[in-house]
Amino acid sequence: MIATTKAGARDVEQIYKVPAARTRVVPLGTLPDHEGERLREPFIVVVGEFEPRKRVLQLMQAHAKYFAEAPAVPQLCRLVIAGAGGSQYDEAQRLQGPGCDLLGFVPDEDLAELYRRATLFVSLSAYEGFGLPIAEAMARGCPVMVADNSSQAEVGGEMAILVRDDSVEGMAAQLTDVLADREALIERGRQSRARAAELSWAATARGTTDAWREALG
Repeated sequence: MIATTKAGARDVEQIYKVPAARTRVVPLGTLPDHEGERLREPFIVVVGEFEPRKRVLQLMQAHAKYFAEAPAVPQLCRLVIAGAGGSQYDEAQRLQGPGCDLLGFVPDEDLAELYRRATLFVSLSAYEGFGLPIAEAMARGCPVMVADNSSQAEVGGEMAILVRDDSVEGMAAQLTDVLADREALIERGRQSRARAAELSWAATARGTTDAWREALG
């Protein structure tokens, strides 16, 4: 069996009782970004459907708290959410307040440009099998903040900012702290490209081919 992360492999072993020796970890990949650096703009980008697992509503509430209460910073960051659909979409529209933009569906080429311009990418999902947007954002020099669960910290590597307090208050406090130092975020984003370069589709293809060859003897 092929799993895309070590976390996923552990889940397969625990839930489906597949012996670890029968599982190979082959991470997914992302395309390299050949565009030049962009000026980082004051917004946070989030990608995904409005489902409870994604915890987008909690992030919206945390951002509203940050936006209303953050101490003086060069410029407050807006929250930009790319995605549509899901059981909580109507509620998200009702929650939308100052500083929050619901973009709906965003084509891949426009999404890539959001990654290039955003100050921060955030994924606070309760569970991800891999979390491809994390890798896509890092490939475009965008620093990432992720929930410390499932595969997300593994995909982000050492450059990911980890969120361990998933309460609205905890999320808001960490947003305030992280966004206070934009220069540190820019440097983290630059270093994130190196991590993303390790996650190539060529490596995925090689790993998959090797796993099949091993399985077929």
